[in-house]
Amino acid sequence: MASWAGGVIPALMAGKTDKQIAVLTALLNPTQQVERFKKLDLRAAFGLAADTEIVYHDPIDARWKSSTRNTESRAACYYEFRVDQIMFNRHPLYGKDILAFFTFRDFAAGESITLKSSDRIRTKMPAFPQKIESDPVSVAAAAGLINEAFATDITIFANRIKPRLRKAT
Repeated sequence: MASWAGGVIPALMAGKTDKQIAVLTALLNPTQQVERFKKLDLRAAFGLAADTEIVYHDPIDARWKSSTRNTESRAACYYEFRVDQIMFNRHPLYGKDILAFFTFRDFAAGESITLKSSDRIRTKMPAFPQKIESDPVSVAAAAGLINEAFATDITIFANRIKPRLRKAT
């Protein structure tokens, strides 16, 4: 199961116009995140069996905070992966980056969580353009960099989880 949170463009974007912020927000919306998940092959990224079925859901409601499964599935092998938050960060000292918060839960064969791991991943984007306007060239360049950084964040998170996942199974 994979879910997502809407992209967040924080107030750190001081000096940006509403139009520029709207363009950035639209570059990694939930639909685009799902497309990125599909291109990455989450089975391989997390080291799951090739026959693992992946189901994508709309953003999950408050049940996520519970320790129970978020679907009616009773599959013996059941995992949940969630993108909790995505932020474009522009900091005067650290530069520009995408900061993503992820959570992975493994229920193994039971109803309760056997492994839960949350982490934040930061991917620098030094080549990100200074100005994002609504022209197609500017938007395409920014979209490419944001999508690359998001994919890198997922891969780094999956690589951190794999060893713990192998130990739990």
